[in-house]
Amino acid sequence: MRTFLLASCAVLGAVLSWGQTASGVLAPDIVPEAMPLKRLIRERIDADGERWAKRPGAHELPPYAGLPETVSAALPEDDGFVLSPRVPGESLVADVDGLEQAGVKLQDAVDDEEWARLPDQAVIHRALARAPDGTLYTAWRYPRGTRLIHRIFLKPSHRLVELRLEQKMEDDADDHTGAWAFGIYRPADDGGSASLYRPRADQAPETVELPMPDGFGRFRWTRLGYDSCRACHISMGPGWYQYSDEAHAGPCGFVPFNRSLLADWGRRYERRYGYFPFRDDDGFSMNVATRTSR
Repeated sequence: MRTFLLASCAVLGAVLSWGQTASGVLAPDIVPEAMPLKRLIRERIDADGERWAKRPGAHELPPYAGLPETVSAALPEDDGFVLSPRVPGESLVADVDGLEQAGVKLQDAVDDEEWARLPDQAVIHRALARAPDGTLYTAWRYPRGTRLIHRIFLKPSHRLVELRLEQKMEDDADDHTGAWAFGIYRPADDGGSASLYRPRADQAPETVELPMPDGFGRFRWTRLGYDSCRACHISMGPGWYQYSDEAHAGPCGFVPFNRSLLADWGRRYERRYGYFPFRDDDGFSMNVATRTSR
């Protein structure tokens, strides 16, 4: 079995992300260097995780708790989502078997797209956070109700293979980031809807057989385990440093590291809804300008 993972996760160097609106240029996002900052933040994450793990009911709910049981296969188009660019160099996370043996690349067998939608008139707040060593970095504060969709299609038929939904379920606390829900949806036979995948704790991940792009032969697609979503996003994803512990890990690619979001997704969101979906907290631009001019 071959697992395809994020090609961009190992690239966690310092990155400045620029965005532009009709009113001017936004200050850049600051993404921390991998080391030694990652070790320092990791120590804080571990300490907070131990404290929050003792909270009553902290890990009793499944990752998909609160998400709808059924969604439309065309949910992004039906509910006003805006297409979101992926992190440069990022590849689809999938667990497949049979492609490599047949000499077929994953990107030749499936296609995927990512979408994002905020609650009406809501914005993502860009704030400056300070690591234990004094380093400043950008943290995005997503409003409760933020939804991200990842749809995966089979080539060349454009048949839906899987729909993944992430939703911000809690508001941020002063010392903690709010929790997210993660859902994997299986398409109905008619392709018009998709139902929430709810495996039992003792159940092996579901595997489906799909036709090869040329119609000759088949390959196996195994659905990701829910326990891997948060663990991957906080340990490998380019937004890991924003989350205080694994139980509160959020998006992987919809983060400051994705330099296209401010200028690309933000502009398209503004054209559709009439306002720019990012807002800087007080002092953000001034502090970032001071930091980047040194």
